[in-house]
Amino acid sequence: MKDIEPNSLAWLERAATWESFSELHGFVIDGARAARLADDKLWKLELVVEELVTNVIRHGYPPGESGVVRVGYSANLTGEFLVQIRSGGLAFNPLLKDNPDPIVDIAHRSVGGLGIYLVKSIIDEIDYNHSEGINIISFRIRI
Repeated sequence: MKDIEPNSLAWLERAATWESFSELHGFVIDGARAARLADDKLWKLELVVEELVTNVIRHGYPPGESGVVRVGYSANLTGEFLVQIRSGGLAFNPLLKDNPDPIVDIAHRSVGGLGIYLVKSIIDEIDYNHSEGINIISFRIRI
């Protein structure tokens, strides 16, 4: 999904902290509402943005190191709502995480991966790229 031009997105950058979470999340959701994303897709977008921004806040930077997260969005002419999340910190592609086995009892399942599994299963298209020290997760959902 390399066709998303960063200059075509509306951006918000904040510290990668819990105090910034609501503003970052709300920025994207407000943009989706303005683009008239259907209610049955809006809750999916809310879940995806929550999972991805939370992952940056929790795991994106080494302990004791501060950093930022940028979220950007745009509605394009082909009826898609585009989102990009950028952060520095550790290079990590969450899309490579093995999907959890839904048949295995939760008590015996390894920790982690369920949120990314949900993201991959409900979003129309998602991509990860690491460029010049920046983690870039881009995704789109049809309006």
